[in-house]
Amino acid sequence: MSENQSQHAERFVAVVRRPYNGEASRHYVGLPPMATGEADMRERMAVPRVLVLENRPDGIFLLRHDEAGEEAGDTWHQSVEDAKEQAVAEYGGNLGPWTEVPEAEDDAVGFALRLAEASIE
Repeated sequence: MSENQSQHAERFVAVVRRPYNGEASRHYVGLPPMATGEADMRERMAVPRVLVLENRPDGIFLLRHDEAGEEAGDTWHQSVEDAKEQAVAEYGGNLGPWTEVPEAEDDAVGFALRLAEASIE
C-alpha cells in the first residue's frame, strides 16, 4: 500500500436532496431522557445535506453534515452495505446516488458539498 493510499480510506458521498420530502430522520446531541431520568435536554441536529461514508480500520462510519459542513450525526456499521442500507432507511427517495471520493481529494465533506451545489433539484 502506498503512503497516499494509507492516508485516505475508502470514501463515498451522497447528497440529501432539497426540498426534503417527508419527515427526516433526526439525530441528537446528548443522552435520551430514559437514560438520565431527567427532562429531555438533548439538542436536535440539523437535517443533513450530505452523507460521507468512510471505511476506516475501526469500522464503517456514516457521517452526516449540514449545508455549512457542520456535523449532523454519525453511526458505526459493520459493512459498507449496512451503512448504505441505513442511509436509505433514514432518507429514502431524498438520498442521491453514492459517488466515490477521488483519492486525491483531501476533504470528503467539501467534495460532497460541491456535488450538492452542482446538483439539479
